[in-house]
Amino acid sequence: MDQNLAGLNSLFLISVSLSVLFFLAWRSLERTPHALTWSFCYLASSIHWLMQILEEYGILSWDVSWVTLNLAGLMSPLLGVVGFRQRAELPKLPLYKYAGIVGVPYAIIIAPTYLAPIAGLQTATLPMFGAITSLWAIVVLNHPARKKRLIERAMIVVSGVMAFSSIVLAGLAFSQGISGQAGPDQLYLESQLIVFPAILNIIGVLGLLIIGSDLAANTIRLSELSTQRSKEALQDTIDAMPDLVVISDPEGNFLTCNTAFAKALGTRRSKLALQSQRELISRFSAISKSVDGGPVKSEEDIQRALLNALQDGSQFNLITRDNRSYMVGCGYLSSGDQIGIARDVTQLHRATNRLETAIQAMPIGFALFDRHNQLIASNSSYEKLLRKDRSWIKQQSFETLIATGVSRIDSSEETDAVRSGHAALEDAVRNRTVFNRTARFDDGSWYDITVQPVVGEGFVTIARDITKRRLLEIDLENSEAQLREVLDSQPFPVIVVKANDQQPLFVSKAAAKLLGIDEGLDIAAFRFDVKQVSASGDVVMGPIEWEDESLREMLIAKPSSRELPVLLSAHATEFAGEQARVISFIDISDMKQMQQEIAEQQQALYQSEKLNMIGSLMTGIAHDLNNPLTSVIGSAQIMSRSITDPKLSKRLDSIKDAADRCIKIVQSFLSMARTGSAEHVPCNIGDCIEQAVQVSGFASNLPSADISVDVAQQLPVVLGEPDQLIQVITNLIINAKQAMENTPPPRTIAISAATSPDDQYVLLDVKDNGPGVPEENAEKIFEPFFTTKAEGKGTGMGLSLVSSILRSHSGSIKLVQDEGVGCHIQIKLPCYVESEANSAV
Repeated sequence: MDQNLAGLNSLFLISVSLSVLFFLAWRSLERTPHALTWSFCYLASSIHWLMQILEEYGILSWDVSWVTLNLAGLMSPLLGVVGFRQRAELPKLPLYKYAGIVGVPYAIIIAPTYLAPIAGLQTATLPMFGAITSLWAIVVLNHPARKKRLIERAMIVVSGVMAFSSIVLAGLAFSQGISGQAGPDQLYLESQLIVFPAILNIIGVLGLLIIGSDLAANTIRLSELSTQRSKEALQDTIDAMPDLVVISDPEGNFLTCNTAFAKALGTRRSKLALQSQRELISRFSAISKSVDGGPVKSEEDIQRALLNALQDGSQFNLITRDNRSYMVGCGYLSSGDQIGIARDVTQLHRATNRLETAIQAMPIGFALFDRHNQLIASNSSYEKLLRKDRSWIKQQSFETLIATGVSRIDSSEETDAVRSGHAALEDAVRNRTVFNRTARFDDGSWYDITVQPVVGEGFVTIARDITKRRLLEIDLENSEAQLREVLDSQPFPVIVVKANDQQPLFVSKAAAKLLGIDEGLDIAAFRFDVKQVSASGDVVMGPIEWEDESLREMLIAKPSSRELPVLLSAHATEFAGEQARVISFIDISDMKQMQQEIAEQQQALYQSEKLNMIGSLMTGIAHDLNNPLTSVIGSAQIMSRSITDPKLSKRLDSIKDAADRCIKIVQSFLSMARTGSAEHVPCNIGDCIEQAVQVSGFASNLPSADISVDVAQQLPVVLGEPDQLIQVITNLIINAKQAMENTPPPRTIAISAATSPDDQYVLLDVKDNGPGVPEENAEKIFEPFFTTKAEGKGTGMGLSLVSSILRSHSGSIKLVQDEGVGCHIQIKLPCYVESEANSAV
């Protein structure tokens, strides 16, 4: 038993190893399917031996191991044959056929075990199946579609030995009889554990060798295919090239060329393959006329040029007898082969000749330099600028050419300017930036010199002779300078502006002074803006349709944002090479101010005449009112003596006081009408406000309003006529009530009195919550006869009279424009300071 177990363990390990090796081969070698199938083949073989080992150890019963190991034993050779079919790329058999191939022998082995045990037949079935599959493998290996190598022939031999051994084993097994208890003898067991496994392992090793052989053959085939494809690709590539290409081996023997090369030599590529290197050079020299400008006299000239190009990698120019130009170069390939390429540059050469002709014909100095600052091309105008011939220019560095050009600059120019221009030019060349400067040379000529980078990191130098233009510009500048001097000397202002956008080109001193333009201010920053004025004096908005103007009234905007009224004249002209307009003007601001003052004086005279007329009227009215008022006062005094009722007596006193005030008001009218003035005494504004509020309350025809009074404590007194001041405040209260006639309640009037911040004046403010005064009427409300009330409800004399009374008290009145609803009137009266003289009295 120990000997059997040792053998079975060895067979198990060998089968497992072969299964793993075939699996690794499948993973590593392009995943060939037959390698994976053979891996499963030896995996089934490993299971077969494992079942026998478990039976020997008693882990599995004889029945279980018998069923399992026979199934594995049938699967293993069948999988081996499937692998051979996959390798031979034969058509796949349906799965049911493989199932039948395994199922029939398996039924022959297993069924008698439980139905009618026949030991010989059962035992012989498995090796007989192995013999059949071995013969099947031989048939597959002998398939005529595949070329058989030595390793495959060895596999056929071993498979034949396997078939023979399996038949012998089957015969030994069958000879054991038909008894169910009979088993294989020792000879069968030894054959099964020695001969059969040894052959099976040899087949596995041969299978691994076959896979390796297939891989090697495939690698060689792929290498040959790759080489062939590389040659074809190389040939296709060079055939697609428009250049002439020829390839030779390291010894110079012809290998291949492209169609363009053969066509240039007047033959076909197949004929060139039969010619030697000497014959090829001879044919090439026969079509050549010159090399690098020198004539081709013999084959040695071409051979020498090719050898030099091959050694140092240089190129040479070849011109053929049909006047085509080629740039020829030679070199070595990575394989060691030699390659020659000739590029047709005929068009480029012709274009270069045309370019050189065009450059020479240019009227400007032209020089082209490469990335290393070396001269490529120049023309005669550039030579004229430097006063040197082309042969000398080609041999010099750019720095020398710069120094030569700078040495010609007129010595009268500033040295620092020349030095800075020289440095700027060198910086422009070094940094490949644009440089431009105009310079005058020692012969009196002027040149505009430009240095500009070009594609390829080189640069070009252009020198334009602008002598004529510059002399004309100098003449023009002198003429303009004289014109400026003449215009500056004129006492009247003159401005020259562009015709399209009114941008100033020149502003005379008189114009600058009049418009308030500082001397240091750039006139380009000054915007000349004018507005039209209509015949009625109104400003006309919108653009001006410019024509030649003569003393037309307009407004000129000054830098100080003020507008200057002028009489303007304009004329179209040309100035500094541009279409311009010369504008002169006369300042009429004094005339405008004088006209305004005359109008104001006329208005004041008109108002004075109206007031004189009113004074005359008031004088008559005052005389007529004095008699009835005196009667009222006398009657009130008589009645007060005979009445004992205090309330009625108080009412009579109020009537008498009101009549007294009326008399005083009449007297104030008389005072206004006369040249004299009323007597002014110290007055308490608070008392005046209180009496005015009381008097205004008698007016029952006015809308009601809530009146609040706020008088500052220790308010200074003012010097004035109390009744006139009461009249002023009363008038303001009545005006406020009348203004709030259409204002819904609550209607409020706030009266306040306080000292001004400088303690020089008493400020009295009257505010209401009515509709207020429109902005357009703010300047008119204090004028005589101006009223916004309906006809018959106002005379327009109230606020005018108030203003007149306050002026007689050295005070003033103004409308304060507050934000929000309502009207705010402020009265300003000087504080009264009692002098020591008055105190002594």
